[in-house]
Amino acid sequence: MPRKMLQTEPARIRRMESEISLLKQRLNALEAEVKVIDEDVHEVRPEYLKKLEEIEKTGKFYRVKSVEEMRKDIESF
Repeated sequence: MPRKMLQTEPARIRRMESEISLLKQRLNALEAEVKVIDEDVHEVRPEYLKKLEEIEKTGKFYRVKSVEEMRKDIESF
């Protein structure tokens, strides 16, 4: 009989508890990383907010050819 088949019930339970504990630790670490990423993703630069407020007040809109062109315009504000 293979060695793994000879494990007793308590030994199997201890191993499962150990594996569950490890999975919980990994899940907690992943949740912490997701929280950090989520907080960062939703943060808007203050200069963007200021530019948006100005656009809303004046009602003047214009087209840009690319995201890069828009980024340069916003960052030059």
